[in-house]
Amino acid sequence: MFDSLVVPIATYGCEVWGFRNLAVLEKLQLQFCKYILKINRSTCTVMVLGELGRLPIEYVVSCKMLGFWYRLVTGHSNKISCILYKLLVNLEKQNVYSFDWLSHIKKILANCGMENVWDEPNIISVSYTHL
Repeated sequence: MFDSLVVPIATYGCEVWGFRNLAVLEKLQLQFCKYILKINRSTCTVMVLGELGRLPIEYVVSCKMLGFWYRLVTGHSNKISCILYKLLVNLEKQNVYSFDWLSHIKKILANCGMENVWDEPNIISVSYTHL
C-alpha cells in the first residue's frame, strides 16, 4: 500500500531533486513501517526494514535518477532535455561550473562500481523480454 500510494507522490520529480536530503522521506517510511508492525518507535531501523523486506527510499530515488540520466544520454539528440544535459556536461568539462546533480550521478555510478559507464553509457545494453 505504501509503495503504490505514498512513494509515487513523495518521489515525484526525484529524478531531478533526488540528490538532496531524503531524511524526511526515510522518516516517513520508517514511521509507516513501525505503525504497520505495531512496534515501539525506538526499535532499530535496520530490524524494521529487514522484517518487511524494505529498502531505504534512497535506493528507489537513485534508481530513478540513473534511469533518467540514461534516457538523457541515449535519447534523441534534438530533445530539449538532451540538449541541456549536453550543455551541463560541457560546462563542467570546461571547469566553468560544477553541477551537484551531475556529481551525484557520478557518485551513484561509482558506488555501483560502474565509473566507466559515465564516459561510455552506450556500453549498457537494455533489453526487455516479454514472457
